[in-house]
Amino acid sequence: MNRATRRTASRWPATSGLALVSVLALSACSSLADPTVQEGPWEPGDNVKLVIHADAGGSSDLMGRQIADILSSEDIVSQPVSPENRPGGSGAVAYTYLLGQEGNGHVIATLSSSYLTTAVQGKADYTYEDFTNLAILASDGLMIAVSADSPYESLDDLVTAAKENPGQISFGGTQLGGADSIVRHLIEEQTGADLNYVSFDGGSEVNSALLGGNVDVIAANPAEVQGLLESGRLRGLAVTTPERLEGLDVPTALEEGVELEFTQARGIVAPPGLTEGQREFWNEAITEAAQTQQWQDYLDTNLLMEDLHVGEQAEAYVEAEWAKYVDIMDALGLRGEG
Repeated sequence: MNRATRRTASRWPATSGLALVSVLALSACSSLADPTVQEGPWEPGDNVKLVIHADAGGSSDLMGRQIADILSSEDIVSQPVSPENRPGGSGAVAYTYLLGQEGNGHVIATLSSSYLTTAVQGKADYTYEDFTNLAILASDGLMIAVSADSPYESLDDLVTAAKENPGQISFGGTQLGGADSIVRHLIEEQTGADLNYVSFDGGSEVNSALLGGNVDVIAANPAEVQGLLESGRLRGLAVTTPERLEGLDVPTALEEGVELEFTQARGIVAPPGLTEGQREFWNEAITEAAQTQQWQDYLDTNLLMEDLHVGEQAEAYVEAEWAKYVDIMDALGLRGEG
């Protein structure tokens, strides 16, 4: 500061000096309270955490780890991207944590159907509108399957038997409201069949129950039962995708004469309150990751359908999915209040 400046400053009233100190103090406090908020271009300046809303080993875990690896190994993100499992509450544990990271562009999370269904059922204190829905990367359906020694050779065989013997054919799955219970509901809705739903704690228990003859039919993620299908222990009756899955000799439900099409979205969600620069960075990074050969190979191996929607398109996609699940949960009597 030169002499003229110092002389001018010395003539300021004392109250003006106090006001300046107060303004600076308030600005400092505001900056400390929300250090991530800034305008203009942005990129991570520290490690990135990719929260996986499910247990290790499942389809959501595999997808999250694959995306984290691509973002790092392809140098799309200059900082390390570390996956971290936060299972529990059908996704509620992870998404509640994410909700508390407002404005933090260094945390993103995996998204699957439970992101919506848990909230639609009133089991969470959030909805999709509370987050930044960055991208939908893929979608997958389910495969309706029976054991290899089952008398049901086709979906039509199963439906016919379920009509002739109401409530006598057991349909194994996870908790009510999950994707497998939704497929059972849609079969009944479209055909008039009456299936007895038997719930288990997890997918591995469902598969064991089918192989052990304790249930008659299941609806499972195709990639998770592909090995059992290829070994000849299971028979696929139909898939719920709009077209056949490459590498599987299993017809669609539509081909079998049942108007049943059901897929689940898989993507990436971020905390609320991201700046435009943070959103743009992640939209571009995720788009680049989805265009890599590594991601294309992952989709093929895991029988997923490429279904890329980013930014505003992702927001619109999630909104439409929410409306779909509201209708389904209403029909199942599982819609929560609010």
